[in-house]
Parts: sequence; structure tokens; C-alpha cells
Amino acid sequence: MKNTSKDLLKVLVDHEKRISRLESSGAKIKPPRVKKNISLPDHILALRDKGFFAKPKTVEDTQNRLSDFYSCDKNRVAVALLRLSTKKQLRRTSTKKNDKNNIAFTW
Repeated sequence: MKNTSKDLLKVLVDHEKRISRLESSGAKIKPPRVKKNISLPDHILALRDKGFFAKPKTVEDTQNRLSDFYSCDKNRVAVALLRLSTKKQLRRTSTKKNDKNNIAFTW
């Protein structure tokens, strides 16, 4: 029984030596990199926060602005804008272009 306790003590001492050596060398453990997936509604809300929706914008206007940094279909943008308006994060209005009423979004 004494042999196992001596072996265990030796392992612990070796372990403490390794830890102190690592700490004294200044080795730093880097945290794992977390990849942030920013969704379409997050991009739209970022535009809102920057003042893009200060004046009413149509789906086409929004999709043209998003196309610079986020590629997606016009239908996806329309659905995302509608969902944000139902969550009261954007307001829905109407604009008139070419004698036709269009749905627009503002904040």
C-alpha cells in the first residue's frame, strides 16, 4: 500500500513541476474562436441602427443595400422585413412609385 501512495505522490510532484514550468514560461492558452453567424434579420437591424430606415425603404431598396455585404434573394428580404414589422422592430408604411402603392418599411 505504501508503494502506491509513493507512486501517487511522485506523479503529483511531477505534475506540479510541469504546471509551474508552463506558468513561468508565460504560455497562454487561447480561447477557442467562435464564428459568429449573423442572420439576415440581424443585418437588417444593423441597417436600422445606422439610420437606413429613417426614410421609408422598399424591399428593393433594402435588398440593394444588403447586396454589398450579404447576398440573398428578394423574397427572403421581404419575408424578413415583414417578420421584423410584426415583432415591432420596424414599421410598415406605403410609398407611391410610378402611380403604384408599394409597401415600405421605416423606423
